[in-house]
Amino acid sequence: MGAISPSTDPRSDISTCGFDEIRENEDHAVIGSRFCDYLATILASHLRSAFDSAGLLEHMAYSKIMSSLERACKARIPGEDWQLIKVSGSIMEILQKLGILEAPASIPRKRGRPKK
Repeated sequence: MGAISPSTDPRSDISTCGFDEIRENEDHAVIGSRFCDYLATILASHLRSAFDSAGLLEHMAYSKIMSSLERACKARIPGEDWQLIKVSGSIMEILQKLGILEAPASIPRKRGRPKK
């Protein structure tokens, strides 16, 4: 009943898979860290598939899309619902392609030259 084989040891492939390094050597700390890495991998996979199905990965890099989504924030105004804080047109386009934000209704423009 000697040592645990490397394939079942929870600390065996931490460095080979590129997971975060933890300072604790206890099993619960290692298992918790691996669980967080597992959740991050699943979320990244779902995000990547959503970006791919929306056609965003054809024109932009994954990191560029993620940084654009970080800048899109909603705020709750007292007495009202959540509202999107003003963002640039490219971020609005990304949010619309992902189905997070509805396309704004087109505002009819006045015909002719504007008055001075």
